[in-house]
Amino acid sequence: MVKTFDAPENITIDQLALKPGDISGDLVSGGTISNFASTGIKDQSTVPTLTITDGVITVDTVNAKTLNGCTVRGDLKVYGALDASEIRTTELYVHRKYDKQYLEFADQEGNSIGF
Repeated sequence: MVKTFDAPENITIDQLALKPGDISGDLVSGGTISNFASTGIKDQSTVPTLTITDGVITVDTVNAKTLNGCTVRGDLKVYGALDASEIRTTELYVHRKYDKQYLEFADQEGNSIGF
């Protein structure tokens, strides 16, 4: 249990008899916590990088090995190769034309649709 009292300003933290777990995170409001770590979280940032608001996480760069079940609203640019097992699209725009390049169009049963 933590008791509060009006203490002189010259008491240092090492003079208090606090053990791990004596101060609840519920008692901390505002301020910066340096070298924050928790199970699954390790904050090593030197400048504010991540902003969390209701239902939104804002960050400039995401470095992830796997993204599952994602929806992208707006443009998506890929700088590099895109490997896909299946591509479904409403419209396809191609900016370059290569010899021997072709697209085969098929219905849902796999039957070719000739043009």
